[in-house]
Amino acid sequence: MKWHHGGIQVKSLIEAIRFYECFFGFKKAGSLNLTGEKIAFMRREGIMIELIEGTEGAEDGCRKIDVHLAWEVEDLEKWILELAEKDLHPSDGPLCLEEMDWRTVFYTGCNGETIELMECKSSIF
Repeated sequence: MKWHHGGIQVKSLIEAIRFYECFFGFKKAGSLNLTGEKIAFMRREGIMIELIEGTEGAEDGCRKIDVHLAWEVEDLEKWILELAEKDLHPSDGPLCLEEMDWRTVFYTGCNGETIELMECKSSIF
């Protein structure tokens, strides 16, 4: 089994597409419309996310689902500077996880999702 993609429920598909294109360099790979939902698939370097705009489940009292995406990057400082130039600033960090030899920083996406960028000098995988 291998990972394929993760999905994020979004308020505005257009806004979410722009966010992931502008800040993280994703490109739209495809889209479709299902009953009550508009979906866009975004791809970058072997990573795919599915953005889902729809009203289904929005007002039926369902609990909020927190989304956390984590991507490993080669140069964390470069990413932090590039995102700051685009006016996206960390919500937390950068932090050092010394026992795992990782550095990590967190951002908040346009729909409240947590986006983590991490630089790993050694891998546990």
